[in-house]
Amino acid sequence: MKFRRWIGAGSAVVLGLGLGLQPTAAHAAAGDASLVIGTWVRANDIGCGEPAWRAATRTKNLPADGRTRAVRLNQSGKAAGSTVKAYRSSEGTYNASGWGTRKLKVSLSVRLSATANPSRICWVNSFVGKAEIYTVRMSAPKKSWMVVRSRGAKQGSAEANIGVQGPTTATSAWVAPGKPVTRLVPKGEYTLGSRVKPSMSVPARTTSTRTASASIVGTVALYPIGTLRARSGNGKSFLKPGHRDCSKNRVKVGLTAAARTKARKITFTVDGKKRFTLTGAKLKQTSVFVGRIPKKTAGTIKANIVLKSGAKKTAKSTSWPCA
Repeated sequence: MKFRRWIGAGSAVVLGLGLGLQPTAAHAAAGDASLVIGTWVRANDIGCGEPAWRAATRTKNLPADGRTRAVRLNQSGKAAGSTVKAYRSSEGTYNASGWGTRKLKVSLSVRLSATANPSRICWVNSFVGKAEIYTVRMSAPKKSWMVVRSRGAKQGSAEANIGVQGPTTATSAWVAPGKPVTRLVPKGEYTLGSRVKPSMSVPARTTSTRTASASIVGTVALYPIGTLRARSGNGKSFLKPGHRDCSKNRVKVGLTAAARTKARKITFTVDGKKRFTLTGAKLKQTSVFVGRIPKKTAGTIKANIVLKSGAKKTAKSTSWPCA
């Protein structure tokens, strides 16, 4: 599914058309994302007068500053003899680094309900709500890992997806909630985003309330190869590992002041295999390179630290594979 063709056109009576997904030039230059919510109604109106439903759209800029922003709207009204209600929420957090990492956290929810007037012959063809988040098309500077994780729910007729759009089908992945994706993609132009869109129809003289809803919570990200992934251990304060240099298969690890003054010995291993040990004057260095990291592994670097006091600590780090 093409991200920029998510929003369809209506016919007959159309209220509250959705916003397009083409960012402005200033928006594109900022490298931000957008939050959007909207609702619209298509109704076959036979002798019922002009529908009173006043649908609305809302949009908000989402800068890549790691702060959470939201757009929400509750609304109710009349359309073709039916009482229609909608709750829409689009919430997100966008992070972007100079290294090339892009990560979008999303929380989207739309709930719709409609109750027809049984004595009227009018009906609602289509009552649609949407909530979405999308980034501008951005450049991945090198090969990257596309990672999609989400959970969500749908009730009634509804769409919900999250993913990445790339230059080709092979570099794109739009998936339903709960279907994770981890895929290596080439450098190029990408868009990250997510969308939920429930919809319903309300036949004439329907006696029960119709409902539809969709929600999704998740993350979608691009991590350049070699990106530092995780750190653990009770000795993390002694070392500061950086991103992996995939051209040289090594990681630069900083030695903090605590390591230079309190450690008696530090032994480094990569994927369980010993690389070297620092003692004496070598512990006075501000950094060391840990190399010979296999390209296709997480490159687990473990440091076994023995302090001058005799206490032992460990520090571990991993990075995204280079291939």
